[in-house]
Amino acid sequence: MKLFVILGLFLIPAMAMGQTKAEISEMLSQMKAQGMFSKEDIAKAQVQLEAMSDKDIGQLKSKAQSKVNDPEIQKRVQELSTK
Repeated sequence: MKLFVILGLFLIPAMAMGQTKAEISEMLSQMKAQGMFSKEDIAKAQVQLEAMSDKDIGQLKSKAQSKVNDPEIQKRVQELSTK
């Protein structure tokens, strides 16, 4: 599920790496409204997000930043964004 959140962050403008938990929650709501992911997947991500500490969020941001140049992740993001 963390990968789902990381991929979701890539679908939002580059400023996503500095987002707070509340802002990430809002992004998930936007993804739900746009039909980017199923309601069930968004609900699971919301539950996981709420259970995360600020330290966990920081680690997630670091992981997302390290994946920015990963060709496999870029390919998956491209596939998701064209759906």
